[in-house]
Amino acid sequence: MAIVIAMNKTIIILATCLLLLLSLTTAHSQPAGISQFVENRNGQVSVWGVNIQLDRLSFNEKIMPNQIRIVDHKYSRDLKDIMIWSVSKNRKSLDIRFKPGMGDFGTGNAVTIYLDASCIAGQQDQLFEWTIPADVQRRLYYQAAPADRR
Repeated sequence: MAIVIAMNKTIIILATCLLLLLSLTTAHSQPAGISQFVENRNGQVSVWGVNIQLDRLSFNEKIMPNQIRIVDHKYSRDLKDIMIWSVSKNRKSLDIRFKPGMGDFGTGNAVTIYLDASCIAGQQDQLFEWTIPADVQRRLYYQAAPADRR
């Protein structure tokens, strides 16, 4: 009888630890989509970059300049020469920011990020595209449509 009670306590403790571990790992994940980097630089609060988060897919470790286009809607120009980008260690997140001293997206604007399929592990012959308004928004986060979960 004492062995059965001890086993039940052990099972309860293991189940509790597993639930705690599972909740900690899912608390840090974000849904697939694009979001703004809003920063205060020298007293100016503005959108200084964007983050693209993938769900099931993964970015390759490096994205080369010929694989990415960062298009400003207001002037229809590619901004990649004044931007820097990096892929996270888990390859689920891509950060794109203005180089220091190069400005921000401004107001009344939007930005579209185009990535060649070669930027995303296992993908071929597809252009990936994300668009987001560049005006500062509180807690702005655009999710990919359910049929287009990346």
